[in-house]
Amino acid sequence: MASNTNYTEVHDLAIVRGTVDDGPAVLHLLDMAVKWLESQGRTGQWGTALFSENLQRVEQFRELATTGQGLWLAVKDAGDTPIPGQDRHFNINSPTENGGAPRVIVGALALGEKMSYVAPVSEPELYVRLLVTDRRYAGSKIGTRLLEHARDVANKAGALLLRVDCYAGGDGKLVQYYESQGFKRFESFKVKGEWPCQVLAQRAKELDHHQRRGVIVFQPYKATSASARCQGTRYTSKQ
Repeated sequence: MASNTNYTEVHDLAIVRGTVDDGPAVLHLLDMAVKWLESQGRTGQWGTALFSENLQRVEQFRELATTGQGLWLAVKDAGDTPIPGQDRHFNINSPTENGGAPRVIVGALALGEKMSYVAPVSEPELYVRLLVTDRRYAGSKIGTRLLEHARDVANKAGALLLRVDCYAGGDGKLVQYYESQGFKRFESFKVKGEWPCQVLAQRAKELDHHQRRGVIVFQPYKATSASARCQGTRYTSKQ
C-alpha cells in the first residue's frame, strides 16, 4: 500500500449508488486495508489473505451489493493525475451517465439486515454491513461522510436504530472510532469463541447528522442463542 496520505478533507466527495460491477474497486480497497493492517502488526482483525483472492468473500460482496439497501460509494473526480499509488484499473470507475469524467472510488458502504452472527432486535433497524475507505485518504473524513449517508438512508427507511459491528481486539481503536461517530456500545461477544466482536448502535431519528453525535437511549438486547453468533462476514474497519 502506498505510504502517501492526504490528511485534509476531500471536498469534491460525492456518495453514489454502487453495483456488483464496482466489485473490483471495492475489493481492491479491502485488499489495501488488509495490507495496511498487516504492516501495522494487526492481523487479528482480517488475517493476511486478500479479499479479492478469496472466492467466499467475493460472493459475500456480491450479496452485500445486491441485497438490503445495497452498496454506496464515496467518489471524487479522478482528474488528470492519479493519486500516489493509484491503480487506474481498480480504483477508477466508468464515466458518469451524463458524460462526466471518471471518478476515483475512495470508500464503500453497504447497508441492510444485521449480520448472521448478531442477535436480532425487536424494532426496525438498518445495519452497516460494510464500511471501508482508501487508506491513502486517512483523516479525510470519508468514513464520516459515509456514516452520515447511512443515517440519512435509515431515516428515510423508517428505521429506529442504526447498528454496526467491528473487531474489538487489539488496542480497541476501531471501537473508539465508531464511538467518536456517535455510536454507543450495544453488545459484545466472540464469534465462534475466537473473534472479539463489538456491536454498536445509535438512534437514527435522534441524530442531526451534520451537528449532533452520540444521542441514544435503548435497552441492550442480550442474545439467548449461540446460533445467532455463527461465523459471518466481518467487513467494518476504521476509516
